[in-house]
Amino acid sequence: METGTCSRDELKKMFLQRLEHLIHISAPSRRERFVPFFIVLAGKTEDPRYGESLNIVRYFLQNAMLFTKGDEDFYRTLQSVLTRDERGNPCRWERSIQDYLKVVYDLR
Repeated sequence: METGTCSRDELKKMFLQRLEHLIHISAPSRRERFVPFFIVLAGKTEDPRYGESLNIVRYFLQNAMLFTKGDEDFYRTLQSVLTRDERGNPCRWERSIQDYLKVVYDLR
């Protein structure tokens, strides 16, 4: 995915659209991978899974491997959103936490 020289808001909008598309086209077994990132980027603080999603994004930011400019843009966009909201609770994740690290491959 080419991100060029987009502003932070343009990147956020682009990633939200891409995540929403992946949620709609993916099989249920893969769909869950994208939901936490969508919840956090969309700022859905009223969502019951918001705290869990923040924890997943935090884990992603600590462990993701970034290979492309698009990966880095996604990382920085998430990081800017996360620094605005540091909530999060211990929780049980729906999937293996390592599965959430694969989201950058799907966004490409």
